[in-house]
Amino acid sequence: MLEKQPIIIIIGSDVEEVKVLQKEFDKFKSDLKANEVRLQGMNQLAIALTAVGQTETVVRVRQQDLNQRGKALELDQREAAKTTH
Repeated sequence: MLEKQPIIIIIGSDVEEVKVLQKEFDKFKSDLKANEVRLQGMNQLAIALTAVGQTETVVRVRQQDLNQRGKALELDQREAAKTTH
């Protein structure tokens, strides 16, 4: 019986750690979803600016920059989530 108790304690702490990581991952996914909505809004704004006569090249360059930054942020946060495991 004494041998089983340390194993149970280890498993119990692993379960708690997984629960904490799952909660952090769920928050991460929620943040990504919010950023995705913002990025879509910025893309729509870029299209609208082009339609009202803004220089298409300038708008498109800024739009591409924002999209690349959004993707980089997503990749960075995924890598950070992997390293916490």
